[in-house]
Amino acid sequence: ASPGVELVILFPSAAADALALASELLSFNPEERPDAVAALEHAYLAEDHIEEDEPVADFVVDWAWDSFATSRDALQRRVYAEASRFHPEILKRDQEELTRKGWNDIAELAAR
Repeated sequence: ASPGVELVILFPSAAADALALASELLSFNPEERPDAVAALEHAYLAEDHIEEDEPVADFVVDWAWDSFATSRDALQRRVYAEASRFHPEILKRDQEELTRKGWNDIAELAAR
């Protein structure tokens, strides 16, 4: 995978702390991204961070539905499945291509 364009090139006038936070939040690997609490504690947000005004849920959200081995194919399948939830007609339109790719479970994946 390509690292892409450095944010400082895209946003040359942005503060270094802002670029650092954006870079962390945009990490491709979700395990490397900060959680909400860590993001709010980042130096860039220090001036606006008011812990008492930022409640934290007292339960953990079940993300089991999102547990899958990350790969290009797996991500493409999930994006397509999500699109098909909003535009179910694409399933019929693309049936031949989906079969060719072996994506026979797209409708099931979209229903989750």
